[in-house]
Amino acid sequence: MQNEKLEKKYSSSRKSTLDTEQRGYAKEVVETVPFKIWSIRYPLLSILMNSLLLVFIETCYSKDGAFIPFGKGLLYNASPVWLLFWMFLNHLVTSYALDSGLSILIGFMMTGRKGYSIAIYGFYQANAFEKTSYVDKLSIKSILRKPLTILSYIWVLYLLAIILIPLTTIQMYSYNIYEKGEWVSCTVYIDDDNSYDRGYPTANNQFGVAEVLFGTVLGTLRSEEAVDFTSFVMSPQLMDPVVDSSTIIGAGYSANISTVCSCSPGITSSDFEKWGLDTAAAVLLSDSVSSSPAFSLVTYLNRTEDKIGLSNVLTVRKVCGGSQSNSAIFYPTCYTEITDFRHANVLAAYMTDGTPASISIKSSDVVESLEPANMSKLYNALNYMYGGKITSQILPSTFPSAINPLIWWTTTNTQTISPPLLSAGIETLHSILLRSSIQRYFSIKGTKCESRVISENSVTLRIGPSGHIFGLIFAGTDIFLAVLSIAMTAPWLFSKRLISPAVRIATNRLYFQLMVCSNPTLYGGFVTSFDMLDFWVKLDLMGKVGESKDTIDDEEYGKIALNKPKLVRPFQTGKLYN
Repeated sequence: MQNEKLEKKYSSSRKSTLDTEQRGYAKEVVETVPFKIWSIRYPLLSILMNSLLLVFIETCYSKDGAFIPFGKGLLYNASPVWLLFWMFLNHLVTSYALDSGLSILIGFMMTGRKGYSIAIYGFYQANAFEKTSYVDKLSIKSILRKPLTILSYIWVLYLLAIILIPLTTIQMYSYNIYEKGEWVSCTVYIDDDNSYDRGYPTANNQFGVAEVLFGTVLGTLRSEEAVDFTSFVMSPQLMDPVVDSSTIIGAGYSANISTVCSCSPGITSSDFEKWGLDTAAAVLLSDSVSSSPAFSLVTYLNRTEDKIGLSNVLTVRKVCGGSQSNSAIFYPTCYTEITDFRHANVLAAYMTDGTPASISIKSSDVVESLEPANMSKLYNALNYMYGGKITSQILPSTFPSAINPLIWWTTTNTQTISPPLLSAGIETLHSILLRSSIQRYFSIKGTKCESRVISENSVTLRIGPSGHIFGLIFAGTDIFLAVLSIAMTAPWLFSKRLISPAVRIATNRLYFQLMVCSNPTLYGGFVTSFDMLDFWVKLDLMGKVGESKDTIDDEEYGKIALNKPKLVRPFQTGKLYN
């Protein structure tokens, strides 16, 4: 009797020890609302980060760019690198989002009533490149072929989006921010009654000016920018010592210059009357064209209340073609309008290498457009510059084989006028002469202009048109992929099904191998094979993740199993699983 009591006591103690060892790190499967929200943190983070990227790219592409008030030392020369890092980080988070969405979808499918093909775990374990060809490893009769083919397109899109990253970042530019500095001496031009013709500069002087002139000095030129007309800018002149990047703001002018060119049907007065010229003006223009030598610019100057018109004929026969006989001469003819002549506050930037001879204006930009200026004074200035209402200006070559510098903007090689560039090039020609006309005729006044100094901390970031498009496509693609990953989790988010163990099997390779090897009766001995193709083909059979039927009767403890659907049941709330 005493031996039976000892054996019973020993047996009870041994059973208790085994139970404790079996439980080990067993945990309850709990999937609350906060847990589910936390599970989709990567898709939500991807949407947030790429939305911020969209806003940043749009801001950079705006007229004023993206103003960054700090970190100029890090951003000014390295902004493309930082954007590259940001975009790669966004794409990495999107990758995590896709993986989390796929793992939850797999977990939901594998815990369903009928289970699902175990080979879907192989699709998750494959990297982004392998996913696109994973279907090829499976049997042609596999139920996974169609759904995994569709899912693989998502990763193809993910990989293609990587190409957009360098295409976007190479279009990122940094610009200095100018802050208010000291007042400096400058000269401005006034359209008052004290204006008079000083006789200088002349049109011939502008041949040399055109050789060294930067287009940005004259405003926004159609010959250099993708715009419909030229926005002319006349800036003040700095009188104090100049250093490279010296910048001032002072009184100036702005105007719009628009030109339309075509080939004339002839050079008779009746041909020119078709422009809208009166008979007397047409006769004078026809006579001037007929008597002008080759490569001359014949100009008829006219003014109405709110605009100045310039009718031009270039005595260059090769542009429009035609025979050499006088009865069939086709000359390029252009009509230019100068409108919206206004006072403006203008920002002018200078450049120099340190020598006085190298000082020149680098760019001119309108800061503030003001009231209309005196169009009558401007007409007088142009009249003096061109030499009268109807004039003929010879455009000689300044060095062998090159056309005159005033019409360089009409050519791609400084030798031959290109018809598609003619209209924009003539606008640049008139911009050069308009600037010199104001310098020649308007009153000059010495005054003080406010200088601008380069900020030591702030910087403006801008992005080019193609970078803007590629950046929007990239961010939009990542947001789309993040939304797709949330869509993968949607069935589980609104379900009470417990799937955490099945998700762990997907995300933890060692745990997956442990679950597979723990069921040799189902999978035979093939799991020791090193042929991965053979491995996944043999695993392409129906399975289910749930509680093993061996522990159904245990109210506290359950065993997680990956087995045939009929040998497992759904996980239960309040039970510990290992």
